Amino acid sequence: HYSLPSNMLHNGRGINMGDGWETIRKRSHLLNTDHPNEHLFDITGPFNSYNWTVFKLHKPGKIITVGIDTLHNVNNSPIGFSLEGCYSPSLSYDNYYTKAHKWRSLISPTGLLPNTEQIFHTKQPEGESVTHVILKIYPCGGISRIRLFGKPDVKSKL
Repeated sequence: HYSLPSNMLHNGRGINMGDGWETIRKRSHLLNTDHPNEHLFDITGPFNSYNWTVFKLHKPGKIITVGIDTLHNVNNSPIGFSLEGCYSPSLSYDNYYTKAHKWRSLISPTGLLPNTEQIFHTKQPEGESVTHVILKIYPCGGISRIRLFGKPDVKSKL
């Protein structure tokens, strides 16, 4: 990584590429196929490589809309992204990878445009809350900002 994923949470829009999350290029490992350019710009292609980061929400709740801003990433924006969520108050740096945490898709792999603010709607089932999200970018690149909009749980004690 060239910059920290937490930079995507800064206020306002990014001031340059380093003010967001910029990752090392992974283009050589993009595809698992005999024809390396066959799915190059097809977000449904056979990706086996991505960068990811996990965010803990301030309060458990339902995510309705996601904003992804690729400002300043003209030639280095990811081809696409996906977002998953889980309800697991005990998730931590030491156990995020265990099968005890049930990650479910909120936004399936979706294409991104360079240097643009984009809005996406989640497919989170009614009544299901999340405490954490995992953002995956395919295969690499830079995102200036991420914004998660939704409704916190009324009964939340966190």
